[in-house]
Amino acid sequence: MKKIVLLFAAVLLLCGCTSTSTVTQFPGKKGEISSSGKPVAWHLKGSNRGLYLFYFIPIWSGKPNRPNKAVYDTFQHHLTDRDMLELLDRRRERLKGDALEDMTVRYSSSGWWSLWILWHRSSVGSAVITGGRKIENKERIHY
Repeated sequence: MKKIVLLFAAVLLLCGCTSTSTVTQFPGKKGEISSSGKPVAWHLKGSNRGLYLFYFIPIWSGKPNRPNKAVYDTFQHHLTDRDMLELLDRRRERLKGDALEDMTVRYSSSGWWSLWILWHRSSVGSAVITGGRKIENKERIHY
């Protein structure tokens, strides 16, 4: 029994190191347009991960309002389209973009490594920002 508890604690610790929300951005190419016909200023990619018990019970997941930080919400489910929209829209606000468009979200999960007791679930979203201004390499965006 002691070995099982130690194994469970090790799995939680290792999964906790990767269970965060992240957002990355890169500038749009010259002449690139969104599906609405507006010029693309930025491309965004966001992800959020969580650890779940029996697939449905959240143990913890990354906070959509604190990306790129090792901050978690325990017993909260943050792997929804709405949370991904919040994650990407907060970055749009920081980049001073006009609109968030062409958003897609993909979900994945894996539980075989723990005999389907613990599940690592993730959502990955992408979108483009129209309008706004390009930020030079010398400027920093504070996360």
